[in-house]
Amino acid sequence: MAAFSDFNLMCEDKTKILGLLKTARKLGYDCVAINNDVPDFLEVGKKIKHQKVTSPEEIKPETAIIQKIQDSGRPLRILSRFTTTINNNLNSTKLNTPEIQCYDIVAVRPTTDALFQNACRVLDIDVISLNLTEKLPFYLKRSSINVAIERGLYFEIMYSPAIRDQTMRRYIISNACDLVRVTKGKNVIITSGTDKSIELRGPYDIANLAQLFGMTFDQAKDAVSRNCRSLMMHAESRRAVKSTMNYTRLVPENTEQQDEKKTFKRTAEDTNNSNKKTKKQKQEAAS
Repeated sequence: MAAFSDFNLMCEDKTKILGLLKTARKLGYDCVAINNDVPDFLEVGKKIKHQKVTSPEEIKPETAIIQKIQDSGRPLRILSRFTTTINNNLNSTKLNTPEIQCYDIVAVRPTTDALFQNACRVLDIDVISLNLTEKLPFYLKRSSINVAIERGLYFEIMYSPAIRDQTMRRYIISNACDLVRVTKGKNVIITSGTDKSIELRGPYDIANLAQLFGMTFDQAKDAVSRNCRSLMMHAESRRAVKSTMNYTRLVPENTEQQDEKKTFKRTAEDTNNSNKKTKKQKQEAAS
């Protein structure tokens, strides 16, 4: 049985979080992410000021609330997510700080083509979230998206704005079709992006909706299950090691190890010389 996930539950009002989590579990979700969406954490003016980023523990519900949810049915895994809009390269550099990298999932919303390419190729993130509710300010290039897919990044489609507004619905369907066409349905996740229980939909309802975006039913189902699981593995790898590299030892071995090697080499040479001498004596005796 597939484990379904919704990696974008908003946390603007903590009084609604219990009802939101209960609804998510009732609809069949096994894992959710509470999203701390910071539109711009850099105030650029005469001086650049870094806004304080809320810690993951602060955005998650209290232990008592989690206990109520876990006791009343099957367990629900709750993750933390950080999302921000990047308007310039200064925002990008701040993403590498420990206060952001400690989140379970890190997502960005690029606003220009250059920043989109930078997110696909360089940034140490997990999700690229595009504002699909309006015309995109740049074209989705297959070369950049292929690099992002190779790096294990995922592209997000949020469906809740399509429920609220008819104009947004048209833009979301059109932009999502373009995204699915360029990605060929790979590395796409579908999330709610809502803080209202009434706007949540079940996994199979989302799978049916995703077929309007050009996805097959299996791709649509993966967008709320298998792809989310792969995304969690990528995020865990980012937090644990960030990258894996091969290296050549440059530090000289300690004196004790060098002495052991010299002793072993000297012993081997003595043994070899002794064998040669014995062989020579046998040949002389035979002649």
